[in-house]
Amino acid sequence: LQEQKYLISTTLKGLEEKLEEFGFLRVHRSYVINIKAIDSIEEDVVVISGHHIPVGKTHRENFMKRIKLL
Repeated sequence: LQEQKYLISTTLKGLEEKLEEFGFLRVHRSYVINIKAIDSIEEDVVVISGHHIPVGKTHRENFMKRIKLL
């Protein structure tokens, strides 16, 4: 979040499952992003508010499918 940070005691997989219906998507083993917040997409990187987030090889195909739906 831009204004606040929250500490959540759960796995990233669990968080991903809970947030998927709200437009969040896992793009890397360490990152779940809000696809509505994407500013730009570079080759293997998503930029959100100036932060460069890598897109992992195992998540790239699913990410590209979701982006094409937008």
